[in-house]
Amino acid sequence: MNIRRAYSSTPPSKLKWPKRIAKGIAIMVAPTYIGATIYAQSDREFKRFFRENVPGADVCLRTHKEIAYNLGRFVDYVRGIEKEHLTEKDGIVLIEEGRISEESVLKTLEKKPEPAPSKTQEEIEREAAKKKMQEFVVMIKEIAKLNDVGGLNGSLVQVDKSVEELVKDGAVDEGFKELSKQFLELIKNQMNLVEQARKGEMSELTKYYENQKIQLATEIETVMMDELKKQASLYQENMTKQLEKQKKEMEADFKRRVRKQVAEERNGQLSKLSELELELKVLEMKVKEENDLTKHLNESSKKLLFANSILNAIENPTRVNFSVPLNGLKNECSTEFVKEIVKEIPEEVSNAGVMSEQSLIDGFREIIPRVRRVAFIPENNSSLKNHAFSFLFSSLVFKLHGNVEGKEVDCILARSENWISKGNLEMATRELNSLKGWPRLMALEWIKEARKTLQVKQAMSAIQSHLQMNQLGLI
Repeated sequence: MNIRRAYSSTPPSKLKWPKRIAKGIAIMVAPTYIGATIYAQSDREFKRFFRENVPGADVCLRTHKEIAYNLGRFVDYVRGIEKEHLTEKDGIVLIEEGRISEESVLKTLEKKPEPAPSKTQEEIEREAAKKKMQEFVVMIKEIAKLNDVGGLNGSLVQVDKSVEELVKDGAVDEGFKELSKQFLELIKNQMNLVEQARKGEMSELTKYYENQKIQLATEIETVMMDELKKQASLYQENMTKQLEKQKKEMEADFKRRVRKQVAEERNGQLSKLSELELELKVLEMKVKEENDLTKHLNESSKKLLFANSILNAIENPTRVNFSVPLNGLKNECSTEFVKEIVKEIPEEVSNAGVMSEQSLIDGFREIIPRVRRVAFIPENNSSLKNHAFSFLFSSLVFKLHGNVEGKEVDCILARSENWISKGNLEMATRELNSLKGWPRLMALEWIKEARKTLQVKQAMSAIQSHLQMNQLGLI
């Protein structure tokens, strides 16, 4: 194959895709094949397996062995030339530089051949150099042939022709070095050309492979879509048939079950009619009882709402008219107990409202100092002198606290304050109600308001308890 044609920069003619794919596979497989050949030289088991199972393994192994042998000969040859021309001075320099051992230098100097008696030393050296140069050229040709390096043989012919001239001119060492450099340069150039050609072909193959890949993917997608449409159509048709078949079977089974169930129901219907009639009467009675109970509960709940509304009005900080819920309670209640309790609440109280417990407590704290100031005024003598004396003396007397016994004004006020602090408005009102004279006059307005509040609150609490017991059926 012509290397220039194979690795030229111009694109190759369009090949058919099987050939290109085969080429790409060969390029990708070649490194693996070469690596296996090299590894087989160091592993016997793999070498035996490689020779038995891989085609062409024997030829590759033999070729690799020959190349290695020839390269070994070439290296030995080069080393032999250097040693033969090694002088004592050069050996000492090499030993000092560490490039060669002292024993090797001594052996080389000892093994230098003596010149033949029939020829001069110069002639022997020329013949030996010529012979080795010829062997060197032959070796390079064999290596080039084995590696199939294009364009290298013509350069080697020129090298072969220049051997005689180099020997005649006495420049063997310089010529040998120059030839080695030329050989290495040629090998390097040829390898660069091969690498460039390989990269160019690989790039084209990669582009072609990508195009083929896209084309194949498109074709496969088209084929798959067509096939999927066909399969979907067949599946839809098959499912329609199966559903139609199942529909008919289910309709037939449903009709059979309905006929059977109708027959069974017809046979047992007459026997159940009497039972249903009795159950219907019982249910009617229960419904009536439930309606009565619901009505009763609704009435009780309505009454409780009125009572709660009145209690909320009592707890309001400001006076609130609660005549509307009180009248509703009068109209809705049918029991004598509730009616009697409602009658005890005066109409003017419901219209004007009552003070809340908190308002009464605040008012209690306001009247206590006034009651104390008039505590020492006699009942029958309320002169200005007595008022002044009571005012001064009350400021000097220590205040009592807690549940103190006694009928004196300070004791009564101490007990009232104690009950107020505990939240017992009723007992505080009773204590203040026991006052007499000017202290009672000072607390009389507060006592009246407290009585109204307690009267309404106690009445509503009694009504609530009565209605709750009525709901529970206890009365």
